[in-house]
Amino acid sequence: MKRILTSITFVLLVISSVISANTNDWFKKPGVHYHETPTPGKFLLQWMDQQSLTKNTLILLDLDDTVFSTPADNWIRPNIYYNIRQEQARKHPELTPAEAGYRANPLLFFAVLSLPYQLTDQQLPSAIETLKNRGFSVFGFTSRERSIIPETLKTLQKLNIHFSQVPDYQLDMGKNKHPLIMKDGIIFAGNANEKGAALTVLLDSGKLKKPDTIVFIDDRMNHLKTTTTAIVNRKKAITFFPVLCTYPEVAFKPYEAKPVARALLGFLLDNIGKRKEAITLLDSDAYTQELVAEQCGKQPDKESLPLCKKLKTKYCNQLRKENSPVCKGIVITAR
Repeated sequence: MKRILTSITFVLLVISSVISANTNDWFKKPGVHYHETPTPGKFLLQWMDQQSLTKNTLILLDLDDTVFSTPADNWIRPNIYYNIRQEQARKHPELTPAEAGYRANPLLFFAVLSLPYQLTDQQLPSAIETLKNRGFSVFGFTSRERSIIPETLKTLQKLNIHFSQVPDYQLDMGKNKHPLIMKDGIIFAGNANEKGAALTVLLDSGKLKKPDTIVFIDDRMNHLKTTTTAIVNRKKAITFFPVLCTYPEVAFKPYEAKPVARALLGFLLDNIGKRKEAITLLDSDAYTQELVAEQCGKQPDKESLPLCKKLKTKYCNQLRKENSPVCKGIVITAR
């Protein structure tokens, strides 16, 4: 048995090494210097002391799972958005990836924004202030939507994160695209825009002036790849440092659909009677109703059954919602 476990460990290490090598190979382009770190604040403090930098240096920081995140023991956390978007795209092939994400947004926004946030690295506030004091521009660069800008700003204020201040502005991203919004030093790109395309528009606009060096830290590899492509394709040479924030890999268990669905169902239950948003979602939100149907619409497993019974009691019986789509689906199975 010990020999088998040793062999499995060796194979996993080999696979991990191959994946890491392939990742690094992708970024081997002129003027591109790829890095990884679970602690972005520590990385920035060390990085700036190792480089010969001009005042035309620009630092861009993703927010979710890069600057801040939810407690490590939660199944509900920012990065589940991407997993659920993929699931929705598979279930509803008529939807674009962006539309699949929007379908899940009402419940996900409600759940994720209700959780406490903490810094991924306690050194981030001092690192950002040090960079600003040296004359560098430091901006947030997030895929968060316009609708949650106020909550985002409140979270950053509580965490003592203050980006470089420039006048607020808005940039057009083209037909049927959400505009880029700069607010309090944060670029809100929205989920529908690739960050590479957003960075191109920002640089072309002159709003970021003329940086000769850009550092971009993000926990999503696809964002690093699209921004790298955008920089490499520009006529003007810019030294680019794409940095993968590996904090989610260190802090969280791998995504599992069933525990996440149960956690979302439990979150709804906890908020019935506390917040009207929970009832509104159960009454009329398609994704929420689909999630409940999948958990409670057939014989629930032993983990989901208590949740389905509570939902029937708290939502269907006490609120007299027996004829709602949600309750019609659980009236037989959750007795």
